[in-house]
Amino acid sequence: MKDLPYVSIAIITYNAEETIEKCISSVFQVDYPREKYEVIVVDGGSTDRTLEILRKYPVDKVIISKRRGLGYARNLCINEARYEIVAMLDADEVPPEDWIKRFIRHFNDSKVGVIFGGVKVPFKVTKPSSISTILYFYGHPPSNYLVEGNGKPDL
Repeated sequence: MKDLPYVSIAIITYNAEETIEKCISSVFQVDYPREKYEVIVVDGGSTDRTLEILRKYPVDKVIISKRRGLGYARNLCINEARYEIVAMLDADEVPPEDWIKRFIRHFNDSKVGVIFGGVKVPFKVTKPSSISTILYFYGHPPSNYLVEGNGKPDL
């Protein structure tokens, strides 16, 4: 698989000392060549041991943001990413070893621009007006994921 694309892995943290170790160690155990991905962490100004734990890992970039909020942090990750494909994780997520390979295959279709994982809808959706409605209902406001036309969000 020498033609694997480069990927920026972005992790959002804030006072995540209880979960960040499992998350970050899983990122460095991923079944993907290390030279093909970078790891960016945006921290919302943690006051616990989150940053101390992160220092034990070869994270490429840690950004401390005084401004909090998932939307802002996600947009900051996109702006800081070196690569076109940006995979976002929250600090309490522990993805399986093959997660990058599983999601990048969908980008072979030029109509695919965004992939969401792990959104479970526990009710029957007959005719939702949009996926935004579902995402908003489950705590993921669509504004968190809006990217302007040039591929970089305005901050």
